[in-house]
Amino acid sequence: MPPELSGLRDITGLESLPPEPAGSGWAIALGLGGGLLATLFLVVASRRFRHHPAPPPSPETWACRELERLLAQQPPPPSDQFHVCLADIVRQFLERRFSLPASTRTTREFLEEIARSPTWGLPQREQLAAILERCDWAKFSGLALDGEACRRSAELVREFIRQWECLPGPTSAPPK
Repeated sequence: MPPELSGLRDITGLESLPPEPAGSGWAIALGLGGGLLATLFLVVASRRFRHHPAPPPSPETWACRELERLLAQQPPPPSDQFHVCLADIVRQFLERRFSLPASTRTTREFLEEIARSPTWGLPQREQLAAILERCDWAKFSGLALDGEACRRSAELVREFIRQWECLPGPTSAPPK
């Protein structure tokens, strides 16, 4: 049986929208303008108050902090490891302060390179040699040093580092 089509109606025209309330355009414009101003304020404020990281510490400050951290370890490391850490602090200090390739050379190679440098005085070369050779001896001798010997080694490193604290610039020559 065919479908019944007598009840169908033709397509009607478009229905009109209800009238807009008076002043609604202004409310939309004010809302968008206020949102734009708030966004602009937040962008400017975030740039103005953006966190700026603190500058890195000076090589002397860094080395003294590392030395204090090493001395504060509980329980203290064995004397050979302690002296390996001391030598690393000295070598990294020299790299940071003077851009010297201290950690890529053996003690002997590094001391020979320093000896050829006209900017290093004999007292500083001897002081550096005593520290690095003491650290090498503690590392390779197989003998355990007591706590007092480790503290004395740390004090030698501290004295070596402190002689540069008052001198300007990262590439200034050591005191003569």
